[in-house]
Amino acid sequence: MANPVRNPAVAARVDLVKAGVPLPDATVEAVKRICAITGQAAEELTATIEGTKAYDIGRLIAALDQLQQAKNTACDAINLPHHLKK
Repeated sequence: MANPVRNPAVAARVDLVKAGVPLPDATVEAVKRICAITGQAAEELTATIEGTKAYDIGRLIAALDQLQQAKNTACDAINLPHHLKK
């Protein structure tokens, strides 16, 4: 049940989590591109690190978590305006 006095920015983020607002095709395509870009970065970063003699697995995981966060933030940047217009 929606709170009628909910801050619009909070409401937009709730919608974003629920994926409750349809997105234009251009936005969907941009999300796919962002996933491809960050996915390629993750593959190359991991392969480069794994190709060294020794590495810290925890720091590799942390680096991949940072890429995941960057991907999510970039996607939010193009998704949030559609949720705010609702």
